[in-house]
Amino acid sequence: MAAVRQKGRPAIAINAQRETGANVLEVMDGIRRTIRELNEGPLAREGLHLTQVYDETNYIDSAISLVRSNIIIGGTLAVAVLFIFLRSISSVAIIATSIPISIVGTFLAMWLLGRNINVISLAGMSFAVGMVIDNAIVALENIFRHQQTWTGLRRSGERSSPAP
Repeated sequence: MAAVRQKGRPAIAINAQRETGANVLEVMDGIRRTIRELNEGPLAREGLHLTQVYDETNYIDSAISLVRSNIIIGGTLAVAVLFIFLRSISSVAIIATSIPISIVGTFLAMWLLGRNINVISLAGMSFAVGMVIDNAIVALENIFRHQQTWTGLRRSGERSSPAP
Protein backbone atom coordinates (compact mmCIF):
# COMPACT_ATOMS: atom_id res chain seq x y z
CA MET A 1 0.00 0.00 0.00
CA ALA A 2 1.32 3.44 -0.86
CA ALA A 3 0.13 7.03 -0.60
CA VAL A 4 -0.08 8.56 -4.08
CA ARG A 5 -1.91 11.28 -5.95
CA GLN A 6 -4.45 10.61 -8.66
CA LYS A 7 -5.72 13.54 -10.74
CA GLY A 8 -4.19 15.89 -8.18
CA ARG A 9 -6.03 14.36 -5.23
CA PRO A 10 -4.56 12.21 -2.47
CA ALA A 11 -5.12 8.49 -3.00
CA ILE A 12 -3.97 5.13 -1.71
CA ALA A 13 -2.51 2.57 -4.14
CA ILE A 14 -2.90 -1.12 -3.40
CA ASN A 15 -1.15 -3.82 -5.42
CA ALA A 16 -2.83 -7.23 -5.62
CA GLN A 17 -0.67 -10.17 -6.67
CA ARG A 18 -1.87 -13.66 -7.39
CA GLU A 19 -0.44 -16.71 -5.71
CA THR A 20 1.73 -19.06 -7.73
CA GLY A 21 -0.49 -21.38 -9.71
CA ALA A 22 -3.58 -19.20 -9.36
CA ASN A 23 -5.65 -18.46 -12.45
CA VAL A 24 -5.14 -14.77 -13.32
CA LEU A 25 -8.51 -14.51 -15.06
CA GLU A 26 -10.38 -15.87 -12.03
CA VAL A 27 -8.40 -13.69 -9.60
CA MET A 28 -9.11 -10.54 -11.64
CA ASP A 29 -12.81 -11.41 -11.90
CA GLY A 30 -12.89 -11.68 -8.11
CA ILE A 31 -11.09 -8.35 -7.70
CA ARG A 32 -13.46 -6.59 -10.12
CA ARG A 33 -16.50 -8.05 -8.35
CA THR A 34 -15.14 -7.03 -4.91
CA ILE A 35 -14.34 -3.48 -6.10
CA ARG A 36 -17.86 -3.15 -7.52
CA GLU A 37 -19.44 -4.40 -4.27
CA LEU A 38 -17.31 -2.07 -2.14
CA ASN A 39 -17.97 0.94 -4.38
CA GLU A 40 -21.72 0.33 -4.30
CA GLY A 41 -21.86 -0.38 -0.56
CA PRO A 42 -19.64 0.73 2.31
CA LEU A 43 -17.31 3.01 0.34
CA ALA A 44 -20.18 4.91 -1.30
CA ARG A 45 -21.61 5.74 2.13
CA GLU A 46 -18.23 7.16 3.17
CA GLY A 47 -17.74 9.14 -0.05
CA LEU A 48 -14.82 6.95 -1.16
CA HIS A 49 -14.24 5.18 -4.46
CA LEU A 50 -11.91 2.38 -5.61
CA THR A 51 -10.50 2.56 -9.14
CA GLN A 52 -8.67 -0.25 -10.89
CA VAL A 53 -5.77 1.24 -12.86
CA TYR A 54 -4.14 -1.89 -14.32
CA ASP A 55 -5.67 -5.09 -15.60
CA GLU A 56 -3.38 -7.88 -16.77
CA THR A 57 -6.30 -9.80 -18.23
CA ASN A 58 -6.47 -7.41 -21.21
CA TYR A 59 -3.06 -8.68 -22.35
CA ILE A 60 -3.95 -12.29 -21.56
CA ASP A 61 -7.29 -12.11 -23.39
CA SER A 62 -5.68 -10.58 -26.48
CA ALA A 63 -2.86 -13.16 -26.42
CA ILE A 64 -5.35 -16.04 -26.09
CA SER A 65 -7.43 -14.58 -28.91
CA LEU A 66 -4.34 -14.25 -31.11
CA VAL A 67 -3.22 -17.83 -30.45
CA ARG A 68 -6.75 -19.13 -31.06
CA SER A 69 -7.01 -17.27 -34.38
CA ASN A 70 -3.52 -18.47 -35.40
CA ILE A 71 -4.55 -22.08 -34.74
CA ILE A 72 -7.74 -21.66 -36.78
CA ILE A 73 -6.07 -19.82 -39.67
CA GLY A 74 -3.08 -22.19 -39.69
CA GLY A 75 -5.27 -25.28 -39.63
CA THR A 76 -7.51 -23.93 -42.39
CA LEU A 77 -4.57 -22.97 -44.60
CA ALA A 78 -2.90 -26.34 -44.01
CA VAL A 79 -6.07 -28.19 -45.02
CA ALA A 80 -6.44 -25.99 -48.14
CA VAL A 81 -2.82 -26.53 -49.21
CA LEU A 82 -3.10 -30.27 -48.56
CA PHE A 83 -6.21 -30.46 -50.71
CA ILE A 84 -4.44 -28.61 -53.53
CA PHE A 85 -1.51 -31.06 -53.47
CA LEU A 86 -3.20 -34.35 -52.54
CA ARG A 87 -6.45 -33.78 -54.47
CA SER A 88 -8.16 -36.33 -52.27
CA ILE A 89 -10.95 -35.35 -49.92
CA SER A 90 -10.62 -38.53 -47.87
CA SER A 91 -6.87 -38.06 -47.37
CA VAL A 92 -7.31 -34.43 -46.36
CA ALA A 93 -10.18 -35.42 -44.05
CA ILE A 94 -7.92 -37.91 -42.26
CA ILE A 95 -5.29 -35.24 -41.66
CA ALA A 96 -7.87 -32.55 -40.84
CA THR A 97 -9.53 -34.71 -38.17
CA SER A 98 -6.18 -35.32 -36.50
CA ILE A 99 -5.96 -31.60 -35.61
CA PRO A 100 -9.08 -31.26 -33.41
CA ILE A 101 -8.60 -34.74 -31.95
CA SER A 102 -5.09 -33.86 -30.79
CA ILE A 103 -6.19 -30.47 -29.40
CA VAL A 104 -9.17 -31.97 -27.52
CA GLY A 105 -6.89 -34.74 -26.22
CA THR A 106 -4.41 -32.13 -24.99
CA PHE A 107 -7.10 -30.12 -23.19
CA LEU A 108 -8.45 -33.31 -21.63
CA ALA A 109 -4.98 -34.36 -20.43
CA MET A 110 -4.34 -30.89 -19.00
CA TRP A 111 -7.68 -30.96 -17.19
CA LEU A 112 -7.02 -34.45 -15.78
CA LEU A 113 -3.57 -33.37 -14.57
CA GLY A 114 -4.96 -30.17 -13.04
CA ARG A 115 -2.93 -27.88 -15.31
CA ASN A 116 -4.05 -24.35 -16.16
CA ILE A 117 -4.49 -23.20 -19.72
CA ASN A 118 -2.35 -20.12 -20.22
CA VAL A 119 -0.66 -18.21 -23.01
CA ILE A 120 2.40 -20.45 -22.99
CA SER A 121 0.39 -23.67 -23.18
CA LEU A 122 -1.76 -22.24 -26.00
CA ALA A 123 1.35 -21.16 -27.91
CA GLY A 124 2.74 -24.66 -27.46
CA MET A 125 -0.49 -26.10 -28.83
CA SER A 126 -0.31 -23.85 -31.88
CA PHE A 127 3.21 -25.18 -32.57
CA ALA A 128 1.97 -28.72 -31.92
CA VAL A 129 -0.74 -28.32 -34.58
CA GLY A 130 2.03 -27.87 -37.15
CA MET A 131 3.81 -30.97 -35.88
CA VAL A 132 0.59 -33.01 -35.96
CA ILE A 133 -0.06 -31.96 -39.55
CA ASP A 134 3.53 -32.73 -40.54
CA ASN A 135 3.44 -36.20 -38.96
CA ALA A 136 0.05 -36.96 -40.50
CA ILE A 137 1.35 -35.95 -43.94
CA VAL A 138 4.43 -38.15 -43.57
CA ALA A 139 2.32 -41.13 -42.47
CA LEU A 140 -0.19 -40.62 -45.29
CA GLU A 141 2.57 -40.23 -47.88
CA ASN A 142 4.17 -43.43 -46.60
CA ILE A 143 0.84 -45.27 -46.96
CA PHE A 144 0.50 -43.98 -50.55
CA ARG A 145 4.06 -45.07 -51.34
CA HIS A 146 3.47 -48.56 -49.96
CA GLN A 147 0.12 -48.72 -51.73
CA GLN A 148 1.91 -48.29 -55.04
CA THR A 149 4.43 -51.00 -54.13
CA TRP A 150 2.11 -53.57 -52.51
CA THR A 151 -1.45 -54.37 -53.37
CA GLY A 152 -4.21 -53.72 -50.92
CA LEU A 153 -4.85 -50.79 -48.67
CA ARG A 154 -4.70 -52.87 -45.48
CA ARG A 155 -1.27 -54.29 -46.32
CA SER A 156 -0.05 -50.79 -47.26
CA GLY A 157 -1.21 -49.43 -43.91
CA GLU A 158 0.46 -52.30 -42.04
CA ARG A 159 3.74 -51.90 -43.92
CA SER A 160 3.90 -48.12 -43.59
CA SER A 161 3.12 -47.96 -39.87
CA PRO A 162 5.70 -48.89 -37.26
CA ALA A 163 5.10 -52.17 -35.45
CA PRO A 164 3.95 -51.91 -31.83
